[in-house]
Formats: sequence, structure tokens, C-alpha cells
Amino acid sequence: MYEPILVLFWMVGLTYFIFLGDNILGGISTSTQMRTRKKIYEIVRKHAPHAKTFYDLGCSKGTLTLTIKKLLPHLTIYGFDNSKWRIVLAKTKAIILNKPIFFVYQDIFEINVQKADVVFIYLPRELLPRLEKKLLAELSLGAIVITNTGFFPNWKPITTHITHPNKEAYQKLFVYLKS
Repeated sequence: MYEPILVLFWMVGLTYFIFLGDNILGGISTSTQMRTRKKIYEIVRKHAPHAKTFYDLGCSKGTLTLTIKKLLPHLTIYGFDNSKWRIVLAKTKAIILNKPIFFVYQDIFEINVQKADVVFIYLPRELLPRLEKKLLAELSLGAIVITNTGFFPNWKPITTHITHPNKEAYQKLFVYLKS
């Protein structure tokens, strides 16, 4: 009778321990705000209505990927991060919420992005020049890339979206099309 409750408390405790461990070890863990997640959903529906595969490069704890899976359940979603702690936490959340998402512990520069129809990036700006080269070389024609806050130095976005009017420089999405 009490077994399901004990399992739930154990999972919540483990999740908290993982979160605490990641922060103590200095992981960068910025979640995408809800209004931004909803705007990403709208962008995918408008610019990639036939998309099948969504990659979140630097997925952190899986907050965005879980929202996108809820709003676009037909997508196969992959979340990649270089922190084992964050991947374990994201996997735990996906199991609890019964969302089939593939969370992978891997360096984003080692990922093959050829199969991605949509790529989301919310990473430090210093990584974007190198990522721009990788994505332009590997993505299939028609794929879209959405960056949050940072932008690519040479690739021109097809559109931009301000998701928080009071923080225009902080919450801005840039949408790119591989053509």
C-alpha cells in the first residue's frame, strides 16, 4: 500500500540530490522560461510543420524538451548535455512524467546533427561561432535552428522574436533556416 509513495519520495529525494550536486559542481543550468517555450512551439509549428526530430543542444535538466514533447507529441526529441547530473535529472523527470525523450550525455560538438529537423540552442555565446560552422556543415536543407539570447556571427536569421518585452536583450529568439 505504501510502496508507490515510498518510490515517489525516493525519486523526489534523488532528483533533489542530483540538482544540488550539479549546482555544487558548478554546472551552468539555465531553464528556458515558459513564455519562451510557448514561442518555440509556435515557431516550430510555423517554420517546420512537418518536422519529425527535435534536438536540444545543452538541454540542462530537460525543461524545454519536456514542454515541447507535451505540445508536439509526434516529435522524436533528443536532449544533449555535457553534465551527467543534468542528464540523470532530465531522464528522471521524463520517466516520472511518462514522456519518451532521449537524453544523451555527450559533448555537443561530437553529435551528428544530420537527422535533426529542428535544433534549439541556449548556450554561452562563446560557443556559437563554432556551433554555427558545425550546423551549416552538417544540417540537412530545410532544417531550422532556434537560438535563445545569443546569435550566430555570420548566419542571418530569417526572423527574431522578443519573448519578454522588458528584457529584450535577454529573452530574444533567433530563427535560422538551413538553405
